[in-house]
Amino acid sequence: MKILIIALYFPPLNRIASSRPAAWAKDWSQSGHSVTVFTNKKYPYHGPLSLPLPDFNEQVSIVEADYLLAKRWGYGGKSLFRRPLYGIQRLTWSFVALWQIIRVVRSQAPDIVISTYSPVSTVLLGFVAKAFYRKARWVVDYRDLWTGNPYRNRKPAIRWFLEWFQRRLLRRASMITTVSPPLQTSLKQLAPHIPVEVIFNGHEGILPWAPGPTNDPVVSIVHAGTIYKQYNVQPLLEAVHGLIDSQQIEVGRLELHFLGDKLGNLPAELERYRLRDIARLPGQVPRSAAHAAQRQATLLLLLGTNEPGILHGKLFEYIAACRPVLDVGDTDATDAAQVLQATRCGIAVGGDVQMIQQVILQLAEGHQPDWFSPDLEKIATYSRDHQSRKLEMLFRQLLET
Repeated sequence: MKILIIALYFPPLNRIASSRPAAWAKDWSQSGHSVTVFTNKKYPYHGPLSLPLPDFNEQVSIVEADYLLAKRWGYGGKSLFRRPLYGIQRLTWSFVALWQIIRVVRSQAPDIVISTYSPVSTVLLGFVAKAFYRKARWVVDYRDLWTGNPYRNRKPAIRWFLEWFQRRLLRRASMITTVSPPLQTSLKQLAPHIPVEVIFNGHEGILPWAPGPTNDPVVSIVHAGTIYKQYNVQPLLEAVHGLIDSQQIEVGRLELHFLGDKLGNLPAELERYRLRDIARLPGQVPRSAAHAAQRQATLLLLLGTNEPGILHGKLFEYIAACRPVLDVGDTDATDAAQVLQATRCGIAVGGDVQMIQQVILQLAEGHQPDWFSPDLEKIATYSRDHQSRKLEMLFRQLLET
């Protein structure tokens, strides 16, 4: 097969969303398929550029559409011109990308075109690719919902228009993929005439696991990634503050590690709970360093919003680390909690401060929680290569119809 992947989140951009299309390109090329990745030229203002490319073979080619005057303009820095300059750059990039995507599909004649959303431009480019090469099967991949996303508040009129526009685009699609069953249900309602399949975000592989109690005198609680404004980290901070204030645990025996460059109002919350001295905020770190920190953690912190269908890539990295996972914000009914239960890697506590304290004290005493006993076979089913093979099989079925 000849496969065209349209993805703006792609290495070296160090975001969790970059790993999904990168893994596809690597796995499908190793299966003998010709893979072309269409993406944008990356600049520092897009984010940290520290994620190395996988070890691609000669079957993978990467086409980067560049921004006009990017080196001269940047994106305005912190000036008043930042937003308009960046907006102009994205608009001009769209014209460059449209011209280049047409050249790519006409020269390479792909069997499969897969657009992975977000941003919206990936869907628009996939639509154009299908329009100029109708023999291709177009697959639209949703890591998040375009409309109906709980993290985005839109006025009803705008949402109605976007849903109408999205349906018009999806008329050309052969299949939709997404990351969780509830999102699958939402997308089936949006486009009932198109098959919708679940392809989990997945992990890169299970790290070695040594069962049994920990002898480390320090309980290190690690969170990796973005802290969105919808997340509520206060139950954890209140629990830790309460344990220290009541002298149930010494200050030197607790550390909070928050890895990432987008932490919201966390620094202010740490000051409010007087926990800044035990917190480590190293900023964005290389993916290898993040994986190492997760593997060495006493407890991994997952933050949720109790919304159905939210299965972030971070969840799968956590279960692959085979360390206890504490899900703060989600309850047992959520998809994230069900994955943690199925793999026996974690527990969802909602905002229960006492439950959080019990878990921390148990770990401080050197005991693993009863709910933590990783099911390695189940965890392996969430690997990215397993998910890539599933999607490859679906591609074959599309081409047979």
